[in-house]
Amino acid sequence: MNRRGFTLAELLIALVLTALAMGVVAEGVRRSLDFQARIETAQIDRVSRNAALGALRTRLERLVPLTEEAGADADSVTTENEETILFSGTASGVRFAATDPAYPSTPGLYAYDIFVEAGGEDDAPVFTVLLHRRALYDLAEFNQTPEGSEPLTLFQSADEPRFSYASGDGVWLSAWSREDVFPSHVRLEFAEGGAAPLVVALPRAAEPLEEDEDTSAPAAPPNGSVTQ
Repeated sequence: MNRRGFTLAELLIALVLTALAMGVVAEGVRRSLDFQARIETAQIDRVSRNAALGALRTRLERLVPLTEEAGADADSVTTENEETILFSGTASGVRFAATDPAYPSTPGLYAYDIFVEAGGEDDAPVFTVLLHRRALYDLAEFNQTPEGSEPLTLFQSADEPRFSYASGDGVWLSAWSREDVFPSHVRLEFAEGGAAPLVVALPRAAEPLEEDEDTSAPAAPPNGSVTQ
């Protein structure tokens, strides 16, 4: 009995079907790898952003509620003592004075500027949150524009970050224009709600002691503990 082999047409059809099947499988693998890469990139961006927000929280929690004497030509409303706070805030940035520990930088008082820069294309905007820090040797230099060193990039976001500020009565404002008192909280939120907002309670200035209060000895520590 003679065995019948494959014809040329049958071999061509088999090759075409094999090529189509391999193409479908390759496309599925490519899409799966692209999806995995996007997930990994999103995770890295989220970790980086959370770390940057944590660093921002730490800086704000080290804020020192300082004031300086207002200039004689100041045309703004000040307190009875003619003092203005070392703090300013808008929807796109905040400036404040904070202390830094000994490590990894030189300990001391620093002026911080944290601000948002818009970039990218119109249909794909990218917002960069930048940080600039400078040593504050003279309180009168607080409002000077930072010069010299380049700002540090904290993170980038496709959603616009916006700062807001809480007053003592709990009302959130897009800018802080008061010069006699600090806001109670600072919030950084994202326009499209792509991430949870960062809300930080600012340190408050210590209340002045009453004139008849005895300050000759320190107050007793809580829980009956003894300090050396």
